[in-house]
Amino acid sequence: MSEDTLYLMANHTDAWKLRKSGIPIGWLIGYSGWKKPVRENHGPMPYALDNGMYFPFGGQPHGGDRLCEFFGRCGKAMAFHQPLFAVVPDMPYDAATTMRRYQFWIKQCRSLAPEWRWGIAVQDGMNAQDIERLGVGVMPQHDAVCVGGSSEWKDATIRMWATWCRERGVWCHVLRVNDQARLRLCQDEGVNSVDGTGIFPWRSKSKEASSLGTNAKSPVE
Repeated sequence: MSEDTLYLMANHTDAWKLRKSGIPIGWLIGYSGWKKPVRENHGPMPYALDNGMYFPFGGQPHGGDRLCEFFGRCGKAMAFHQPLFAVVPDMPYDAATTMRRYQFWIKQCRSLAPEWRWGIAVQDGMNAQDIERLGVGVMPQHDAVCVGGSSEWKDATIRMWATWCRERGVWCHVLRVNDQARLRLCQDEGVNSVDGTGIFPWRSKSKEASSLGTNAKSPVE
């Protein structure tokens, strides 16, 4: 079991206080909510950049229309403190469109920030061969796999994705971890980071918070 899994909060409330107390907390920052992950008298906040493409199953997508501008602005503002990864545009719950979008966007993304990790958000039905055909893993220090898709598919494939990433030195992130069981599964499989909004009643210092561990580690460290 790994208790070094970093929890990236979409809601940034109390994150500085929690991190100072030793809980492995970071930020997930979307294109509509940029803020510098630094604060006086604190170490820099670990963070990742979301592409804004999340939408409820059966709903309509939003965001992503000014994504290159957003990534470029972040890169200039935070040249001294790079994100853990940034998520390449995808289409939630749609594997074929996600793969086409990755092919279209990845060259533009890497040209904006060649030193960053760029993450593919895998969806229902995708497998390791699919992302290998897209070149994921060729430059493992600059790649990330972000496990998205439906809850059922996600839970069934976390082990497979975590193993694939660990064997190749690729960062593994799991999207929408909003319950203790999924967090524990991610910890058990050595996932590097997760994100979510509803898992912890932070202000009450829940047992889930205290179970997180201390430090997130890169698979290539």
